[in-house]
Amino acid sequence: MRPEYYEGILQLRNPSDKVLDYVEREIARDGKVRIAKTTRLKNGYDLELSSQAFLRGLGRKLREKFGGELVLSSKAAGRNRHGKEQFRVNVLFRQYPFRKGSTVTYRGEQYKVLETAHKVRIKSLETGKSITVDYDSIS
Repeated sequence: MRPEYYEGILQLRNPSDKVLDYVEREIARDGKVRIAKTTRLKNGYDLELSSQAFLRGLGRKLREKFGGELVLSSKAAGRNRHGKEQFRVNVLFRQYPFRKGSTVTYRGEQYKVLETAHKVRIKSLETGKSITVDYDSIS
């Protein structure tokens, strides 16, 4: 396998040091996955990795362990020698300053975070009412 070969990109946005350490440990622990290239951005990192399956699993583990937004996408990257279309996967993990169980402010009221997925499910500490909101609307 060529050193520049990669099957997907792990996009880490606003990662804490704990997230970066966790990613490094998981890659080292696997033993088969290689980092083809690391790009430093103003709000995070892009890591080109050699295994799509590992990337998808790592993304799920990051969301479960640290909370945050996980977006999986893929795009065509050409064809293999047998004519089958090849895809590269992008795994975006955006870490937020809150996680499940945290207390946050939404529209001037205090809420408890119940769940983080594509959106955030929060429960009012005053009324007990649960609502689902976008990540960006919470402070």
